[in-house]
Amino acid sequence: MTGRVTPTIVELPNHFQNYTRETPYSLIYGAGVLILVEIDKHNLRFTQLSKKTNFEAMDTSLNLLEKRRDVAHEEMPPTLGLYPSKIERTNLRVEPEMDAKERTENKYCIFFLNELVNGEINKRTRGRESLTPQQRRNAGPAPTIAVGKKLPNAASVTTERISGSAGDVLEDDPVGRLKVYIYELPNKYNKKLLQKDPRCLTHMFAAEIFMHRFLLSSAVRTLNPEEADWFYTPVYATCDLTPNGLPLPFKSPRIMRSAIQLISTNWPYWNRTEGADHFFLVPHDFGACFHYQEEKAIERGILPLLQRATLVQTFGQRNHVCLNEGSITIPPYAPPQKMQAHLIPPDTPRSIFVYFRGLFYDINNDPEGGYYARGARASIWENFKNNPLFDISTDHPSTYYEDMQRAIFCLCPLGWAPWSPRLVESVVFGCIPVIIADDIVLPFADAIPWEDIGVFVAEKDVPYLDTILTSIPPHVVLRKQRFLANPSMKKAMLFPQPAQPRDAFHQILNGLARKLPHDKTTYLKPGEKRLNWTAGPARDLKPW
Repeated sequence: MTGRVTPTIVELPNHFQNYTRETPYSLIYGAGVLILVEIDKHNLRFTQLSKKTNFEAMDTSLNLLEKRRDVAHEEMPPTLGLYPSKIERTNLRVEPEMDAKERTENKYCIFFLNELVNGEINKRTRGRESLTPQQRRNAGPAPTIAVGKKLPNAASVTTERISGSAGDVLEDDPVGRLKVYIYELPNKYNKKLLQKDPRCLTHMFAAEIFMHRFLLSSAVRTLNPEEADWFYTPVYATCDLTPNGLPLPFKSPRIMRSAIQLISTNWPYWNRTEGADHFFLVPHDFGACFHYQEEKAIERGILPLLQRATLVQTFGQRNHVCLNEGSITIPPYAPPQKMQAHLIPPDTPRSIFVYFRGLFYDINNDPEGGYYARGARASIWENFKNNPLFDISTDHPSTYYEDMQRAIFCLCPLGWAPWSPRLVESVVFGCIPVIIADDIVLPFADAIPWEDIGVFVAEKDVPYLDTILTSIPPHVVLRKQRFLANPSMKKAMLFPQPAQPRDAFHQILNGLARKLPHDKTTYLKPGEKRLNWTAGPARDLKPW
């Protein structure tokens, strides 16, 4: 690095119980890149008794910064190398694990670097620590730091095209590549369920409703079943809800089974393939296993009548009984118009390091916290609830969407299922998703380069989240942000009304088109039967 660095240090609050719940990053704006440098104080909080002595201690440390930088540079790899296994996605060399006490005591002061500003420091830093969170948000950019080398601002990064086959696939147009026939079912299978409970339009399972509406007016629709490549059965299997808004797990398989009995009786197309050229939207927690708890979903398994069909589902996990080979994994529904209404200026600095809002324990269903999220969320809370780099809480503030747009990393841990709308929100708002769900199959994985966009952390390594994230080089962070800024990425994760080119609707059709032409095993010989209509739990065989 050339030129002299004159950094700005933040004085953090001395008492966490009086903390505003914002991370230290929200105290300094205009921050593009951060560098962790070890100095005399092995604590993120200065403990001098007065503000004057605080500043004197900081200035003393800064005066010695140039001499200490080289030493800190040499010492940082083993100090930061706390992650016990190889961090493959950032190509870091990892040193032996440090014990928990030593890791806790060995803190770093945080320095912020921004774009070159004529070699001058903005003098307005001090005094901002007395502002309220809202006042800091409204105050605009705070001091920037001049460096010899110009660094891009993370809040205003340019987009980077997703190159190669993945990027080309995202931009495919499915029109002309397939034709879809839609079965006309009685309204009790779809529209009447929605009339009974309009909540189905806004919950995270709503993709089944909007996909139906999209296909009705889509250019790929055909009214002639003889020329169809695919057959679609519009069943709203997740729209029979409990009072608290969750799909009734015993109703979903019954309504699906009833619909299949209907189409197999009234049309010849199911029977000639037993569903191998049919696709179904099953956005349930565990897809066509139709249960929100994994243990019970595994016990039930995929509805036997859907074993040959192509399942379009939000659930995806490798080597899992609830994911058939050939299924298309899609994003959950997140309301596009609502997110659009909460957009903030794109040049707003990202002043929060790690952000998460949601449950850590499901007290009603798993009070001890070991089963829900396989313990990963409980581990996040217990390890980082007092870590100033982590803005995490069970609160869901009105500024939730805005806060995500101010964050660098957004945690996307599994819950009852490995997926959640946070992944969609993170991508749309340009916050690097930190994916904590072992063996997850992500939406449109054959088209979206998730390795270039997100950070993957094994569930067992959650206690090392702070080390993993602070060890990612700035140029890697900025490149991920450039990928996230690509409009094709954001469109592929949304089900907008009306539909738009390259959105999630079109990505589903692209996935179906790539499966064509059907191979010879799709069609059965006359009289051949492969599915067992009486298989499955006895409760699922009851009439709907």
